[in-house]
Amino acid sequence: MTGTGETMMERQLNKMDIEYLTNRVGPSKVSLYACPECTREFVKSSTMKDHLRTHTNERVYKCGEENCGKTFKWRSSLSQHRRSHLRSSKGGIAKK
Repeated sequence: MTGTGETMMERQLNKMDIEYLTNRVGPSKVSLYACPECTREFVKSSTMKDHLRTHTNERVYKCGEENCGKTFKWRSSLSQHRRSHLRSSKGGIAKK
């Protein structure tokens, strides 16, 4: 894993996306969005924007539960956190 939290699989998938598009539409038609903080390139601008949060620590997903206020970089992390509220409201033990 690199310092950006990127795994080997993520790097490989990104490389495969670029190779697939290059082969499908030709190299002159593939637009890549480069991360201004590192050497990563992305086929989609939205993926690059998501990736930028690994550098900025921006937390755009906020728990809507009353008196919680936790924030997260990734939607999947918020979803996992919401399940902890469901477990505790059903009488289960919520992990911290």
